Amino acid sequence: MAAAVSDFYIPDSSLSTHKIQSKDHGDGLTISLEPVPKKLKSIVEDWNPNTFLVSFKLETDSKILLEKARSAIEKYNVHLVVANELHSRYDQAVLISAVEGSEPVILNKNPSDPIEKEIVEGIINAHISA
Repeated sequence: MAAAVSDFYIPDSSLSTHKIQSKDHGDGLTISLEPVPKKLKSIVEDWNPNTFLVSFKLETDSKILLEKARSAIEKYNVHLVVANELHSRYDQAVLISAVEGSEPVILNKNPSDPIEKEIVEGIINAHISA
C-alpha cells in the first residue's frame, strides 16, 4: 500500500476530463497526489469542544507505531488513538489514550469475532472512563 486512502488525493483541478489514453503514455504514467488537509484538530477546537475524538493510525513499522500514535494525540488533540500494524490489522490493535499516565491497551481478536468488535468495545470503555 503506497498511501492510506485518506492521506492523499488528486485535486479536481488535476483530474483528466477524458479517459487517459494508453497510447499517449507508452513509457508509463506518473500520478501526483496532494496531501489531504488535516481536519481532526478543528473538530474539537472549532466545531464541538465536547467531542470524544478517536483517530486511527496504521503503520508498517512496529518501531514507530506507538510514537506516531502519541504524536497524533498531541498534534490533533484527539482523546484516543486506535493503532495497528498492517500485517496484523485483522488480529490486533492498540488503544492509546490521551489520559496522562495511561498505559496502551492491547486488543487481540477473539476467535469468533472480528477485531473491530474489540476496538468498538475498547472505544466505548475509553469514552465512559473519560
